[in-house]
Amino acid sequence: MNQQQKVAVIESLKQGFKNSAASFLVGYRGLGAGETVELRKALQMQGGRMQVAKIRLIKLAIENVDGACSLDEFLSDQVALIFAQDDGVSIAQTLKKFGKEHESFSLLAGCFDSKLISKFDIERIASLPSREILLAQVCGTMNAPISGFVRVLHQLVVRLLWVLKRIEESKIASS
Repeated sequence: MNQQQKVAVIESLKQGFKNSAASFLVGYRGLGAGETVELRKALQMQGGRMQVAKIRLIKLAIENVDGACSLDEFLSDQVALIFAQDDGVSIAQTLKKFGKEHESFSLLAGCFDSKLISKFDIERIASLPSREILLAQVCGTMNAPISGFVRVLHQLVVRLLWVLKRIEESKIASS
């Protein structure tokens, strides 16, 4: 790899950190080429990207990037960077699922909103429901008091009709 290619890789990694909602550092020692392609496809479907580079190039790329410089302690062996463009939760879910299926794959750490997160935090994030489900839950929670109020008003109208019907029946019976 010549100097221009190395500079291009470093710049690509810096842009990946700056332009992504979340980034993850994973160990992939022992994964075959087919498994790596499978992971790349799964990530691409979720809006993620996997980038492999030499550790010293990754170290140069993360030097002045907020949050990413904390990843330095995890940089050893064979590691890859995963960048999530929009939704870090779905990428974390994909990585967790892939890790369960492949023993040689491991989550090491990540960056969410320029903050270092551990493997445990990534797994907790991966256990969250999807964005659509969370939005539906929020809407349902906001809608619940209004729905309850409508039901109470409906019951009042039904009771009034029931009382009026009983009064009518009693007048018919008394006459």
